Amino acid sequence: MDERYDGTSRRRLLQAGALGAGAVLASGTLNTGGASATPTKATQASKPSSGRIDTEHPRFTVAVVPDTQYQFDLDRGDPAPLAASLEYLIDQRSTENIVFTAHLGDVVENAQASEFAQADPVFKILDRARMPYSRRS
Repeated sequence: MDERYDGTSRRRLLQAGALGAGAVLASGTLNTGGASATPTKATQASKPSSGRIDTEHPRFTVAVVPDTQYQFDLDRGDPAPLAASLEYLIDQRSTENIVFTAHLGDVVENAQASEFAQADPVFKILDRARMPYSRRS
């Protein structure tokens, strides 16, 4: 596969929102030049404190939430750990420049209306924070 730089800037991809962040990861066109992904004090100081993403900084984070189906399994689940994890992502949004949250796997175990009714308020945490995310039903 011939992977050539198409001239698209990182800033432009960030401004494109969720699709831009996903496209960067899927295409493999983002090149950090082997630099450390750990933010330094200098990069943390340049991060916005408004909870918004920093489109000027060349580094960003895509958070991944693994399969949550057993947290919403009829009457056996516990959504509290996922709710706490999503709140943490929101709290760290500007510090880590989190531009997108990707949910992998099934949201609920049995696809029952009662399970979706339990999961929906938890994912609304991201909606209220206006954090771009994907989830699979």
